[in-house]
Amino acid sequence: MSPIAGEKALMRLVTDDSVIWGAYGNELICQLAIADLAAKTIDLVSDIPLHRGGYVGYTHIENGKAYVSVNTGSEASLWAIDVNTGKASRGAKIAGYEIPMIVDLR
Repeated sequence: MSPIAGEKALMRLVTDDSVIWGAYGNELICQLAIADLAAKTIDLVSDIPLHRGGYVGYTHIENGKAYVSVNTGSEASLWAIDVNTGKASRGAKIAGYEIPMIVDLR
């Protein structure tokens, strides 16, 4: 889980745990969700397809958006997720497997 705003956190959920360590392989079994700890709710980020898990550490937050790397097997892209609405939009295509961390060095 990565904190994204107030008492909200971004979660990467495994939808099929039948494969040991499947989230770190080539299985498309991961889905993103926003947990609101205050409201005690979990809402799926339905705009982002099932994807590989990868080794994701830090989620970059800027101007109300959480930026994450997603690999769907056929392509890897950066996605921007609105932390209030949970709506996601695809951004830049990644020439490679994933971007494990996005950090603002300003």
